Amino acid sequence: MPFDFSAPITSAAALSAYRAACEAPDSADWRAVADALAEHFPKPRKVKELPQDAGEWCEYTPAMHKGKGGAFEASRQAEIMFADGAVIRVQLGHKKGKPMPDWARACRCAVHFYRAKIMARMRRGFDLDMETSEAYAMAYAVPVIVLGVDLTRAAEVSLTQANAATEALRRAVPCTIPGFGGEYIDPWARAA
Repeated sequence: MPFDFSAPITSAAALSAYRAACEAPDSADWRAVADALAEHFPKPRKVKELPQDAGEWCEYTPAMHKGKGGAFEASRQAEIMFADGAVIRVQLGHKKGKPMPDWARACRCAVHFYRAKIMARMRRGFDLDMETSEAYAMAYAVPVIVLGVDLTRAAEVSLTQANAATEALRRAVPCTIPGFGGEYIDPWARAA
C-alpha cells in the first residue's frame, strides 16, 4: 500500500509504512520510509562543548612558599592521573587568602613521585642498587597528565598548563647505566 509521504505523517502511520515495506522489501521506497521514521525520533540535543583548556591553574612564586606553615590551608590533596593510568596523590599547597592552590608545584611533585615509583619497582624486581635504578628511571619518559583533581574542592587542573609546566621534567634523560662500561643502554628496548 503506497503512502503519501509529501504530507506530515503521524508516528503510527510511519510505523505502518515501515511494516508494509518489510513485507515487500523489493518494491518499497526505503528512503521515504526512513525519512518518515526519522521525523519521529527524538532530536539530539546540542551538547555544550567545554573549552579544551577548562580548569584552573596557578603557580606560586618561591617567595610565596616561605614563611610559616600556618599560612597554608591544612591537608589539601590532589590526585594526578597520567596517560598510562597511574594515579599519584600529592599535597596541594593552597595559601590562605589566595583563590587557587599551587597546581604547578603539585604537578611537578607528581612527576617526581612517578619516577620514584619506577625506581622502587626496578629495585624490587631486578635487585638493582639505588644509583642504577635511578639511572633507569631517568631514562624513562613520563606520560602526559590526563587528569588532576583537587580532592577537597573537586576542582580540576588546566591540562594544557600542567603538561606545559612539566614538559621538561617528563622528558627522558639519556644516561649511561653505571657498571656497564659507560655505553648507553636503553632499559626499555625490547630484545630482538
